Amino acid sequence: MEDILSKHFDGLFQSIVIILLALVGLRLVWLVESRLRKRLESSSLADERRARLKTLISAAYQTTRALILALAVFSILAAFGVNLSPLLASLGLAGLALTLGAQTLIKDYIGGLMILIEDQFTVGDFVTIGPVSGVVERLTLRLTVLRDVNGRLHMISNGDVRLVTNASRDWSLAIVDFNLPIDADFPQVMRLLQEAAERAAQDETLQADLIEPPKVAGWSNLTDWSVQARLSAKTRPSGRLAVETALRREALQALHNAGVQLAVPPRM
Repeated sequence: MEDILSKHFDGLFQSIVIILLALVGLRLVWLVESRLRKRLESSSLADERRARLKTLISAAYQTTRALILALAVFSILAAFGVNLSPLLASLGLAGLALTLGAQTLIKDYIGGLMILIEDQFTVGDFVTIGPVSGVVERLTLRLTVLRDVNGRLHMISNGDVRLVTNASRDWSLAIVDFNLPIDADFPQVMRLLQEAAERAAQDETLQADLIEPPKVAGWSNLTDWSVQARLSAKTRPSGRLAVETALRREALQALHNAGVQLAVPPRM
């Protein structure tokens, strides 16, 4: 009887020590997570980078917290002399069944973790994932939420992300093409487009978006009914559409004022 009571007291004492250690571990993990979040809030990182790091920190915190709790529970059971072999075997079988049933969910979480670690895209980027293009409004470990140009919201499982085209990384290229008649006066057209590009570059609202001045490329393409001229400019990703609009407006106005007609495809 004394041996049984002694074992129970020993198990109780060990359990108290394990609980205290687990609480200390959880407190330390919480302090580290809070400190990292505060440093992120006071950092000069861009909002999308800050959001990506917050997601990584949150995922690491939740995983570490779950591991500490699981180790504490198993240690307490072992302290009271519970044979963990059948329990671990049962958990292994249950885990296998759960894994087989939730393999898609696990694939989504792993895919989301890789997206965050590799920094493939972040919130605010304009990306194309498969047939869908839009701005990333939300990014979690399981889902990527895109808003397309028509306002439609697309929710894509991260496990299904295979090919990503990111149009918002570092810089973008604004491109405007014009189809002109084959018999057009191209020296005049190039001069008009160059003047239009210079006027667009002087627009104060575009100064922050332009990385390099707009360039004129003549004869960029040739068909049996037209010759193509191109205006292009290296821009910041968020300003590409605004620069394209300004280039198109100034160029069309210049061509119209000079009486230069654009070519249209012939009808059968």
